[in-house]
Amino acid sequence: MPSYDNGDLKSDSKMPAAFNRRKFLGAVGSAGIAGIAGCGGQQYSPNSNGSNGKDNEFTSYMNIPPQDAQFNRMRPQNYGENVASLAYDMFAKYDYYSKDKNWHPMIAEDWKLPDKMEEGAVVTVNISKNHMWHNGNPVTAKDIENQFLIEKGLEMSVWNFLKDVKVVDDKTVEFTLSGPVNEEILLVELFDRPVDMPNSIFGEYAKKFQEAKSEADKKAVQEELLQFKLDKPMGNGPFKHNKITDNKYILTKFEDYANPYITADDINLPKYGLRLSPGGSAVPQFIINKEIDGTPQTDPQPEQLDRFPQGHVTTHPGFVGEGVILNISKTKYFDNRLVRKALGHVITRKHLRMAMPGPSDLYGSIPTPTGIMPNKAKEIIGDKLDSFEKYAYKEPNHKRATELLKKEGFKKNGEAWHTPDGNRWTLSVKSHTAATWLSVAQAVSADLEQFGIKVEQTQQEDSTFFGETIPNGNFDLAACNWGGGGANLPYANFQTHFYDRKDSDGYPVPSKVDIPMPAGNPNGSIQTVDVRKKISELGVASDEAQRKKLITEIAWAYNQSAHHFPARVWEAIAYVSTEQWKFPDPKNDVDMHLDRPTYWPIRKGKHNMR
Repeated sequence: MPSYDNGDLKSDSKMPAAFNRRKFLGAVGSAGIAGIAGCGGQQYSPNSNGSNGKDNEFTSYMNIPPQDAQFNRMRPQNYGENVASLAYDMFAKYDYYSKDKNWHPMIAEDWKLPDKMEEGAVVTVNISKNHMWHNGNPVTAKDIENQFLIEKGLEMSVWNFLKDVKVVDDKTVEFTLSGPVNEEILLVELFDRPVDMPNSIFGEYAKKFQEAKSEADKKAVQEELLQFKLDKPMGNGPFKHNKITDNKYILTKFEDYANPYITADDINLPKYGLRLSPGGSAVPQFIINKEIDGTPQTDPQPEQLDRFPQGHVTTHPGFVGEGVILNISKTKYFDNRLVRKALGHVITRKHLRMAMPGPSDLYGSIPTPTGIMPNKAKEIIGDKLDSFEKYAYKEPNHKRATELLKKEGFKKNGEAWHTPDGNRWTLSVKSHTAATWLSVAQAVSADLEQFGIKVEQTQQEDSTFFGETIPNGNFDLAACNWGGGGANLPYANFQTHFYDRKDSDGYPVPSKVDIPMPAGNPNGSIQTVDVRKKISELGVASDEAQRKKLITEIAWAYNQSAHHFPARVWEAIAYVSTEQWKFPDPKNDVDMHLDRPTYWPIRKGKHNMR
């Protein structure tokens, strides 16, 4: 029987001291994750003999065939995220669990912030003296500079706040600010990332971006990078590539590993295996059968949880979730906001939530779509939230949907809806083959068909769905994620919904919306709101009143735009076995919560063999 912990650490626990983010971090203290990981669904060959400590190998799972995994994070197809989480270290790690919201060093060993966040101000970051790439080269400031230059070429959001990045010496890099910026947002943008672009491999792309003479040149480099496949991770983390079998990706301890807290000598874990799982109910069954020793996430039913072997079960807020997006760029009539709102009254979010695998009572519901986490919406928007449209939350409102559609020229002949040009209204609903996403698509399809809209539902493998369908906009509705993975910040959430970022899956999202204003008045005059401009203003807002005003206005734009409907707030359920392995008590140690227990305690020397 496992021990359960909901992630709430006792206030009187003897917790290690974390770093104060305002100070220059000259010494190292001791207190040390999305999109949604592990959503793939592939075929696999069962193996009755899991690890469970055999051959000194801790075994978890991965969601794509090991031989297909690639490690260019900018290329979403077949990205080996579970392997990468062991092979690459973060720049720094944010502690969302403490009241102080402190950062904990990793490759960014210490840093100094300017007294005032303004144009020309400099953030100085010292790189870990001990980190090495798996080929034996030290991690240097040049590696960091190149990674940020590549992200500049990809137009990633951190460059909303940066003017320049510059190497000072081998272990020091400087970031020059382009203007005022909110400190918390800047630190998330700078540090919440793996350091995974060694100069020896990715340096040529940084150089090409710098040499690009035109937008066409830059686009060509973007396309080249997005097509680049890195077959083996050239990491800097505690485990390195060893070999690949038909069913498992095997890593071994990197003997030269060192971070600000430990060296490889403090890791009593020689091997780490990741076996292929088809996802869905297979992972809980792997745990019950003792075929794997731990998982960063799983979706067990309550009766399965009770059958887990001796170990720790923890929950981890992902600040993300699942939902459905409407293709406003290509689908006929979806450029009409009232048509989209009509579908919002048909697609019932409770139906989507109940259809997805896992214990539905664990995951948070979303009474009102705002684009941010429900607790944040209530805290920041306050009573004005009551004036936001709820759409179909627990049950559909076919009457309201019918009123909106008829107003826009749609007609219903018998039980079937027809478009203003007289054709039978038919929509495609597409999803990944993984159980979670497939369940969302099936629930959406059922709601639409019950209302009288003909549906063509398709599920696709990873490379087709993320490599072709989404980037090319070949869908009408698609199951998708929502929220800003890893950060419970409205700014991060809004980035997902209004920026078609080059590093994202390429979902079509608006930059400007025509909605009733002012915020909170559904009967107000229709105005064009430049949402991305308001998000940029939010990024630099330091006045609390201005910040709340902007968040309310952007949340209102999300609500009234009706291009995206979130179904639930997702939390990861993680499990680690303690039969053959030693882990800290989750109730008393923050290191079991900063990241998944399968990833972070290793980096503190707290995951070992018995």
